[in-house]
Amino acid sequence: MKKISILVIILLANFYAWSFVHQEKTRDLLTVIFLNIGQGDATYIESPNGNSFLIDSSANEVVVRELSKFLPYYDRTIEGHATTHPDLDHIGGTPAILSRYQVGEYFAYDKSATSDLTRRIQNILE
Repeated sequence: MKKISILVIILLANFYAWSFVHQEKTRDLLTVIFLNIGQGDATYIESPNGNSFLIDSSANEVVVRELSKFLPYYDRTIEGHATTHPDLDHIGGTPAILSRYQVGEYFAYDKSATSDLTRRIQNILE
């Protein structure tokens, strides 16, 4: 039983180490991912140096689940997030993004919009 436990630990450590190696190999490419979020838009871009940018954020929190498929579990930073216009299917997931990730810069197309959702986003940003 003890040998099996040691073997399982070694296999898990090996898998964990190789996941970092694989991730570092792809760092020399620009990555653009159109997230599958249902109705709405959400596009994730990562530059070769690791900077990330999110354009729009779907109609709800589904964007967080989709991002977690592509971001390592330990990476909780997004350098920039932009919304193209204040319709729900483009900004609905923004509160979830701002709550879950450390967002460096937030760019809003229309900062004069005064819906409950845009006020909620402004409160989170402040």
